[in-house]
Amino acid sequence: MWTCWRSGESGLAAGEKGGEVITKAQIATQNAAMEQLSRRMLDEQKEKRMDYAAQRSSMQEKSAPAAAAPATAEGCATCARRTPPPP
Repeated sequence: MWTCWRSGESGLAAGEKGGEVITKAQIATQNAAMEQLSRRMLDEQKEKRMDYAAQRSSMQEKSAPAAAAPATAEGCATCARRTPPPP
């Protein structure tokens, strides 16, 4: 930063950056905008999760057998496991 001894005028030297003044109003506006963006993103994510869950449940209903086969002594009838699961 430089200051003229004659006029008292001051300025920045080459390569120096000035300090940016941020007011409380600007901060409040930015916070409100970020909160709105966050709320919108959370709503979109919730909607996508609900869609995904609905698709998964409809796929499981289509692929599930009409009556579940009971487990046998040889293993699980659904996954054709030869040995029973560990206790």
